[in-house]
Amino acid sequence: MPVILLSPAKALDFSPHTFAKLATTSPVYEGIADKLVKELKKLNKSQVKTLLGVSEPLAALNYDRYQAWDEAGTKPTCLALNGPAFQGLGAKSMSIEDLDWMQDRLRIMSGLYGHLRPLDNIKPYRLDMSKKLKEGGMDKFWVEMNTKMVNEVVGSLPEEERFIVNCASQEYSKSVNMQALDYPIYSISLPGPSVFAKEARGAMVRHIICSRVVTPEGLQDFKGSNDEWRFVRENKLKSGIIEVEFHRAAISTTTAKKRVKSAPKSQSTEDEKQTMTPKTSGSDEAIAVFHTSDTKDVYPEVQSTTSGRKRARINYKGM
Repeated sequence: MPVILLSPAKALDFSPHTFAKLATTSPVYEGIADKLVKELKKLNKSQVKTLLGVSEPLAALNYDRYQAWDEAGTKPTCLALNGPAFQGLGAKSMSIEDLDWMQDRLRIMSGLYGHLRPLDNIKPYRLDMSKKLKEGGMDKFWVEMNTKMVNEVVGSLPEEERFIVNCASQEYSKSVNMQALDYPIYSISLPGPSVFAKEARGAMVRHIICSRVVTPEGLQDFKGSNDEWRFVRENKLKSGIIEVEFHRAAISTTTAKKRVKSAPKSQSTEDEKQTMTPKTSGSDEAIAVFHTSDTKDVYPEVQSTTSGRKRARINYKGM
């Protein structure tokens, strides 16, 4: 399977997860994140509001998060992020084996943590990649570290699987220097209303993981959560990136009703879910990567209700 890069979500769900035994890990750059939070703690509520560009209630919420950082509980990234893309991903319904594969192949870009593996334990936070806590924005702060990580992760894979699937937003893609990557990049294009594209990005990740896609051609078999997406063409861009384009067909009323009926109830609206899980820790060993979409699509203000072979590992300590 390829390395996959994905953008995060603003909507969070920190209620307890239902996996009895889940081997979680700690973020690679957790120490750097803690130092960034120390800087955020120095800001008053008005300064937090200006930095994040949010309403007063959300500024107050995130101010309180920063102040209580040391005592905050944690939850695995893929279960804590709750936007449409992560509902499309559906990590809650994956098997432990699927989660293990995803841990090896998916990287979620983060303004605070740099990048996250799916099973990295995180605390509730909000810091977009474009925000200027550091000069030039968090993308410039993380770009060298993230680019090195992607190259090393892809380089550790079997030769035929050394490619990258990019579905990240423009905002989050900037935290990786695409021109400095040593391997082919396939960017997923999902034109049309963003409400459908958001969920489809997560569904694409699920397709890659659960179908064990090992070649670029395997991406073309993606059909979406409800058999509504079809591969159209590949377009080679001037940058050398290969755009893989899919179009969405209308689904029947019956399918649409089933989709709404079976969709999980929304567990948070924007940032508000604050129920914490006990803090856990894990190893620093893993592999992987993934991308999503357009900036405004990655952080929606209103949520959608939708929902082998031996792999190499590398140790990220010191990276």
